[in-house]
Amino acid sequence: MGGILPQNAAQPAPMPQAPQAFDPNAFYDSQSDKEKNLINYHRKHLEDKTFIEDNQGVTTLYETGFMGKDGKIHSVPGFVNGKRLTEKEAKTYYEARPEILNKYPVYNSGQEANAAAQSRSLIKKYDLNQFKSSKTPK
Repeated sequence: MGGILPQNAAQPAPMPQAPQAFDPNAFYDSQSDKEKNLINYHRKHLEDKTFIEDNQGVTTLYETGFMGKDGKIHSVPGFVNGKRLTEKEAKTYYEARPEILNKYPVYNSGQEANAAAQSRSLIKKYDLNQFKSSKTPK
């Protein structure tokens, strides 16, 4: 037979495509100013080393969302003053501070807010890996 497949033989599976490399700069540039504020919040806590590192991992942002008085979902940092806030605590905190609340993105639905937060998790993971590798002695 010498390597020739019969006509009715199953064809080999196609080679899987290599995942596209994550470009943090392109991702950041694609975000709205209010979404960039969330990323900047996370990055500032990494840079200043003002994060929590415990059995839940490293917390720099702890993004959370709540339904505002406008019926929309407000995505905000849930990591405030060194503490992880519950959704209720975050809502109370930010509604009392509209000047801060207005710095962050608003979405039409929980699904839209969750999808945006999930995409932002890529840049947070990337930044955290960069941060950890910079602390590793070479």
